[in-house]
Amino acid sequence: MELIKEIYEKDIGYDGKNIDTIYNIRKASRAIVLNDLGEIALLYVSKNKYHKLPGGGIEAGESIDIALNREVMEEVGTDIRVLNNIS
Repeated sequence: MELIKEIYEKDIGYDGKNIDTIYNIRKASRAIVLNDLGEIALLYVSKNKYHKLPGGGIEAGESIDIALNREVMEEVGTDIRVLNNIS
């Protein structure tokens, strides 16, 4: 799977001061998961009131594909088959 983009502090206008107290860098993968009817699985984040695609963090030693399959199983409850990558 090919990396699409990494976003850094400078990309969002942050000057880099006190970066360790703001967040930890964590790589993640997401998927567009379709069922047999062509419906897209979305997760609702009620705390912040937004929707997101299934997926999540890549643990140390995991490949992107393994992490994606694990996260989708945890969040959606289904196995997936990667048909294509966005590049």
